[in-house]
Amino acid sequence: MAPATGPKNYANKNAHMTGFGTLCTFPGASRKIATCGGVDQMVKIHSMEQKEGVEEAESEQIDHFGHGVWAVAVSCDGSMLAAGGSRENEGVALFNKNDDDEFQFERNVGRSSLDTRHLAFSPTSTLLAIASDEQDILVVDTAESDPAKGTTVLEGHRGGVKYLAWDTEGKYLASSGSDATVRIWDPKAKKEVKCIEKAFSKTAASATFASGSEEGDGMPKNRCGLSWSPVGNQLAFASGDRVRVFERETWVEKEAFSLGDPNADCSLVQFSPNGSYLLTLDTNGLAIVWDVMEKESLSRHENPKGNEFQVAVFDPDFNGLIVMSKDGGYGSVGDVVADDKVGPHEMLDLDDDLEAEEIKSFDGMDDGEELGGELMLDEPGMGGDVVA
Repeated sequence: MAPATGPKNYANKNAHMTGFGTLCTFPGASRKIATCGGVDQMVKIHSMEQKEGVEEAESEQIDHFGHGVWAVAVSCDGSMLAAGGSRENEGVALFNKNDDDEFQFERNVGRSSLDTRHLAFSPTSTLLAIASDEQDILVVDTAESDPAKGTTVLEGHRGGVKYLAWDTEGKYLASSGSDATVRIWDPKAKKEVKCIEKAFSKTAASATFASGSEEGDGMPKNRCGLSWSPVGNQLAFASGDRVRVFERETWVEKEAFSLGDPNADCSLVQFSPNGSYLLTLDTNGLAIVWDVMEKESLSRHENPKGNEFQVAVFDPDFNGLIVMSKDGGYGSVGDVVADDKVGPHEMLDLDDDLEAEEIKSFDGMDDGEELGGELMLDEPGMGGDVVA
């Protein structure tokens, strides 16, 4: 059952100035997150621990940058942090933990003539993938000091690259681009293994905020997020007003979730740590938690203070979400799944072979079976549809 141990209400904590930013969680049970803000040019490390009677720990601040920072990632063991943004920063900065358990600048990697948009560390190695407004993806081995030996270039996108996601085995890297494609790569083999054309509209993929907006001139309106299931073999990605799900290896489309609002494009998507739930965040700041097996939305969340969420991720340790709003604040949303269900963070007991197969298959179809005709399944009271 999902214990009600997480924070129940969104509590905004100031982190950055108003504008485009993002966050990522640390691995393990460290209860830490990293955030960055493009306007204040900073990266901060925050503790999410909430102990009654104990004063909240002060956030660690990294003010190494002289220009905007809007991409941050943490390595699979939590010992390295990467951050990038404006091309004026001369590449992506790598930081290693020192003896005082603080991040210390090591070097710059992956310098681009255009802005960096997203970063992703492999979950199984020292590889760091870098997406920028250039068409190529750089995969840097952070354990290799010689850039010529440690950098792989993946060529294929016909425009800037927006988002990256590694599968749980660290074999495949998925990317979304402003050319409206989603591409699957095998970085070790240095090749593209699948290209999904017309993954979303080119308008959504290329739209940016105008000069003078709170988000900042040229910042993407839609992040075109991607996520691999940690349990099954699925890749999910944002696609207009829905989320599309493809089977790993066969690359057959298996499912499509409709957000139920044609005026709000899906921007980010994430599977829960146990693969039982799916989180979507649309461009209006609405976060929805979906039950993967039941194909229904379970809860919906907006910032009660009116400032739209721009990032939302599952809390790796509690039944909740960690969110960042457009005003630069961050906080938690608790109890996103009812107590009579397994929590998003609780690992499932897959002793039963049938149950394991159902989760791997996502929608109960046999491997390789293609998506058939569209069947609209109403969700009473939720305003959304599931397309099967």
